[in-house]
Amino acid sequence: MNMETEHLLSTQANTNRLEQSIKQIDMHKEPLKITLEFYNKKISTQVDHSDLTLDELHELWLEIVRGMGYAQSTIYDFYDELS
Repeated sequence: MNMETEHLLSTQANTNRLEQSIKQIDMHKEPLKITLEFYNKKISTQVDHSDLTLDELHELWLEIVRGMGYAQSTIYDFYDELS
């Protein structure tokens, strides 16, 4: 393989890696939405990015649970029993 061919292949590989990285970055910008449907009700919560930490995901879940009508004290009691 000559130097020019090696350079072209190397450049193409770098371009492919760059495109994959850009796609991954764009995925982080995608919104994440959680929706729960029950008893003819629909509860949703959404954030503007998909790369959530576990804490952020848990907060979204708690928003859904509160939207279902569970009192804050009931939620706290549940977590106290788990620990």
